[in-house]
Amino acid sequence: MLITWRHRAVGRVRGEREVQMSDKGDARWSAAFSKRANSWIARKKFSQKDYGFRTELLRNVIRRASSGQYTYGQKVLPDPDVGGPNIAPVELASKEELVLNFLSRWGDA
Repeated sequence: MLITWRHRAVGRVRGEREVQMSDKGDARWSAAFSKRANSWIARKKFSQKDYGFRTELLRNVIRRASSGQYTYGQKVLPDPDVGGPNIAPVELASKEELVLNFLSRWGDA
């Protein structure tokens, strides 16, 4: 079986969400700490997700629950202890540097 990979059009990635643009028309970036790379990385910011499917999903859940055919358990998982908001052992230097490093490595991303 042959598996092929096609690069999507620029500006459309991750579930077809649009990349956020600045007032100047450049892509917006955020800084995030990568546990894998053990350093700060630059990531593109994407538009808000669309949760329009929830209405139909809840309608189907209520319909199935009211039918009496389906049952559910009472087990609920506890919330994990994730610590503080920043777990990075390395301080963030400059987001502009991160973006430049990303662009120099990956070209016109």
